[in-house]
Amino acid sequence: MDSPAPVHDPGSVLDTYGRDLDARPSRFAPAPLPPADPARGGPRAHGYRIPPPAGSGWTDMHEFGNGLLITRLRCRFRQAFEEEQTRFPDNVRLGLLLEGTGALAHAGGESSVGAGSVVARLADPGPVRNRIPGGQAQAGVALDMPRAMLDTLQAQGLAPPWLGREGALFVFRPDPRTGAELCRLGRRLLGLRPGGSLLAALALESLSLDMLLRLLSAHPSSPARGLAPASRRDRDTLDAALDILHAEWDQPLTIAALARRAGTNECYLKMRFRQHTGQTIAAYLRSLRMRHARDLLESRRYTVQETAQLCGYLHAGKFSQAFRREFGCPPSSVR
Repeated sequence: MDSPAPVHDPGSVLDTYGRDLDARPSRFAPAPLPPADPARGGPRAHGYRIPPPAGSGWTDMHEFGNGLLITRLRCRFRQAFEEEQTRFPDNVRLGLLLEGTGALAHAGGESSVGAGSVVARLADPGPVRNRIPGGQAQAGVALDMPRAMLDTLQAQGLAPPWLGREGALFVFRPDPRTGAELCRLGRRLLGLRPGGSLLAALALESLSLDMLLRLLSAHPSSPARGLAPASRRDRDTLDAALDILHAEWDQPLTIAALARRAGTNECYLKMRFRQHTGQTIAAYLRSLRMRHARDLLESRRYTVQETAQLCGYLHAGKFSQAFRREFGCPPSSVR
């Protein structure tokens, strides 16, 4: 039985986006969320699921009392599609793509978006066409900051100059270390299961504020964060290692072999990798495998045991422990 569409407030950013999703019922169907009482600190929220003919997955939006709004998305569309957005709130929106790819076409040109990219918008950029590929996992989070917050930052001389002029829309990639920190925080936000309790609401708002602060300082032109810039050789070595990990995440990789293929020694790679991603190579690979595991389970084509084996685990128990550490829930709960 279909859930009723949410009732929208004409002046709310949450409801502006909600009306846009309601207008696309073939791709977004209303899905009830645990009730939260805004009077007791809970955010207003709308949830949607991707109906089976279109794909699988979900998206939700939570608007806090201070006007900050977070949107979360984890889905897979069966067919590629293109859509145009013509209505935008008068605010700042900063979005981080955690998985997948896409493209944005707007008055300023066309921008490709990939995992780790940040999309920034200030007010209304005019019509924007968004191209989404089919058969590909998509995951991300986005923060909408109200105009009043931006005005306060500008009055205090703290507004990021890279936001640019009114109507700006652009894509950038943070440096590797900042990008890794953002992605870790983004995955934590995706893993939260907001409920009706005040503690759940506080956890979601706290992480959302942390993400907003990090996104506001993520642009390469932002002040240095205390890390010496990497040389071209360092960047090439790290890029090579990351490419191997992302391409061969399901293989029995060793750090020694990874260092050799990246053109460096094991000790140096471990040191620079941790400096620039904030994680050890083993932790990074484990997190990468868990994200792929979640996609496999969400596809409903594999059992937990089969997924464990596809991700390189001989024992389902060890796999379940790693999955719970990454997402805070057992793999059986995803199916």
